[in-house]
Amino acid sequence: TNRIDDILEMPDYIYNNLLKADEIRNKQIVIFSQEMVKKIEIKYGDKYILAEKVKDKKGIENWEYKQTKNIDKNKIKNISMYTVSSELFNSDYKEKIKEDEKINEKEKYGIEKDDRFIRLYEANDKVIGTVLIGSKIKDKDEIYVKVPERKEIYIIESRHITNLSLPDFEIK
Repeated sequence: TNRIDDILEMPDYIYNNLLKADEIRNKQIVIFSQEMVKKIEIKYGDKYILAEKVKDKKGIENWEYKQTKNIDKNKIKNISMYTVSSELFNSDYKEKIKEDEKINEKEKYGIEKDDRFIRLYEANDKVIGTVLIGSKIKDKDEIYVKVPERKEIYIIESRHITNLSLPDFEIK
């Protein structure tokens, strides 16, 4: 084995630019690789979308809408399931809040089970993660979301949801 017994002194400017442990921690709200996602389910208000990756004759995977409800057919073309997956993949939280059964999540965070959500699935309909969409934080461009599988509520930038271009979707 090669061992280095020398201690080196580094200039201050190198040390000052090193990341601290908290800065490099994974802050994704749902941890997954985008290749895993085979199906996406979205529900908000009376609107519903179910899309699935389907292989074409050449073996290339493309998103196909299996079910939609109360969404104009022309507006569905503006929704990219790749963008949905990508935005959730890139949604890093600003703050994490532990789930507390004593708190009314609907009143405090605008989060209600199965009211407004995005659910990602891998093969065999195994749930990767669910993002329950809550309310906007007053005077900030941030919203509350909950990932029930992790039993945590997060604060994320609202752009991660608004960038999805969901027809008639409003952050409350």
